[in-house]
Amino acid sequence: MSNNSAESLKTVIERSSVEELLGPEMEFVPWEAVIKGRITKDMIEEISRIKGEPDWMRRLRLRALEMFEKLPELSGYQLRRR
Repeated sequence: MSNNSAESLKTVIERSSVEELLGPEMEFVPWEAVIKGRITKDMIEEISRIKGEPDWMRRLRLRALEMFEKLPELSGYQLRRR
């Protein structure tokens, strides 16, 4: 990045609010989900539908679940429960 570009970016950041740079704050969601047991594809689909997420986010979450399920299971570790 050139010195001039860096100065321009610095000026934009200094003169802008967080909302102007990142968009409005996310809307508060008045519910909370408690998931017990394994997370399934159906759960992800339903949560994504309820939250009104875009298709790319739903696909990203499903891909993350797929990758997580391919990880080897932990053995010999004590996991804390809440």
